[in-house]
Amino acid sequence: MEWIEVWVLLHRVKEIRHDNNTYTIIVERVGKGFQSVLFRRLNPRVVLRFVTPDGRELEKWDESAPPGLPHSDKPRNESGGRIIGPRGEIIRR
Repeated sequence: MEWIEVWVLLHRVKEIRHDNNTYTIIVERVGKGFQSVLFRRLNPRVVLRFVTPDGRELEKWDESAPPGLPHSDKPRNESGGRIIGPRGEIIRR
């Protein structure tokens, strides 16, 4: 059995929805801290969408990108941070 681990900074996970190969992770902003969430992988390649409770997409992570280079369609996240790959490499600044 495989798992997906997500570290969420400055947000709290409220709900996770699964539809086909897409996980929609509903988050709400908090003033400080982080959260680590572990959930079961149900597909070999997945899309992770981080959205606010009102449906605004903050980030999207698509594993169907070329091998070794997960893809985010946004160069920076909402807080101006960087996108870190599965081995700790910086994908984009």
